[in-house]
Amino acid sequence: MHGVLQRPNGISATFASTITACTASNNVGNGISASNGSTISGCSAFSNRFNGIVVGNRCVVLANTCSSNGSGTGGDGAGVHATGSDNRIEGNNCTDADRGIDVAAAGNIIIRNTCSGNTSDWVIAANNVCGPILDRRFPVSGPINGFSAPDSTGSPHPNANFSY
Repeated sequence: MHGVLQRPNGISATFASTITACTASNNVGNGISASNGSTISGCSAFSNRFNGIVVGNRCVVLANTCSSNGSGTGGDGAGVHATGSDNRIEGNNCTDADRGIDVAAAGNIIIRNTCSGNTSDWVIAANNVCGPILDRRFPVSGPINGFSAPDSTGSPHPNANFSY
């Protein structure tokens, strides 16, 4: 296959797979790549050349930690990258990448995620369902010492996404 760049992934899953509590780091491709109908939950994707996690259609990407993917590794990538539709992207923490959450197609739901230190925290195509995105990179709050504190999130919305 002359002229084809090989991009091996750390974990590659076929249709309707479940990937839980795994770590994919320092791969020359994506950390975790899953085909349609898959679930990726509770995983860590760190310092992969391209995306930390990439999914096609009808996937659930839940409560994962993605850090330092793409940016600084000689590649270009996101913490979570959805290339298709009907995905649920929820509760992920994506930091220090080219893009935190990158959703390239319409028809997905993006809720309760946090992003920090990315070149761009959010790249989301039109016609997706997305909880509000709040910029909390420069919070103004006093120190906390004791048993209670006021809300400093800036939103009572239970499905809010945050840049911090």
